[in-house]
Order: sequence, then C-alpha cells, then structure tokens
Amino acid sequence: MSATDNTTPPVDESGNNIDQLRARIDAKYYTTSKEKPTPMSREAFHGLTGKVVKIVSPVTEACAEALLVQLLVCLGNAIGREPWFNQADYHHTDEYMVLVGETGAGRKGTSLRAIRGLLKEIDPEWDKNCVHKGIQTGEALISAIRDDKTITDKKGKPCPISGEVPTMVQKVWAISGC
Repeated sequence: MSATDNTTPPVDESGNNIDQLRARIDAKYYTTSKEKPTPMSREAFHGLTGKVVKIVSPVTEACAEALLVQLLVCLGNAIGREPWFNQADYHHTDEYMVLVGETGAGRKGTSLRAIRGLLKEIDPEWDKNCVHKGIQTGEALISAIRDDKTITDKKGKPCPISGEVPTMVQKVWAISGC
C-alpha cells in the first residue's frame, strides 16, 4: 500500500490503530447511561446542614446531595477564611465544588437558588457582594475578576486598560472568602 492510500487506518508511533484506541477510551470513560448515581448515605445529612436540607428538599426539584453541597460551600463562603481549626493542618471554611448534570435538566441552578434564597435572608450583603451571576465561560470569569484600570494619556484623555493575570489570581482567592 502507498503512503497516500486512504484505506490504511491511522496509527500512533507504536503502531496501534488510533481509531481502536479512541473506541476503547470512549467505552471506558464516557457513558450514555441515564442511570442515576448512588445517593449519599443518610449519615452525610447530619447536624444543622442535614436539618436544613431536610426542610428545603420537599419544596424544590433539586436533589438533596446538590442542596447539601451548595449549602456547605455557600456557608463557607459567607463565613470567610478567618475561622479555622487545626487537625494536622489548618482547615478553613472555604470549600470548592463542581456540580455536573445535563444542561437545563440537571437542576444545578435550582439547588443554588434554593440555598441562596435562604442565605439571602440571613445575610443580604453576602448575596449582593459575593455572588457573581452569569459566569459560564473562562472569558466571563476573567471579566468578573480583572482589575479595570484607567490611565490618562498626555492629552488628559482617560484610557481604560485590563487587569493583569497575577492580580486576577489574587482576586480569585479573595472571591472565595469574600
């Protein structure tokens, strides 16, 4: 066969068929199953946060697990980085999470709205100053955390310039603890 023959399957440097490798990776890591994950055990819903989830769950379509995680992360953000406890290291109240679900049907935003509604009643300033809406892309995140600076040119005309990356990274840490 010639090098330009289109019937030859693409191979990597070791001679493995790339199409077969892709199919094996897809089968291992991607699923089209609509099966729901196993729910958290009831022990995860203990204490005050468990009581809050138990009260909120019946009046929302969001799953209890999403409500619990949203509550823990939002509470940690509202409390800030100042409180901590030491158990082999310093543990602050700020947490990070990612909710994954189908677009428009995963009820990710529904769980956040339920928890925000509660925390908004407790601390309206937190909701107003620490919750940034509409950040769905990397560009939107950069826009939300950049430093907008204005310099004046020789003629006295203001010239806006965008923030620098190191400052943006510092602001990401600041946003997490507000």
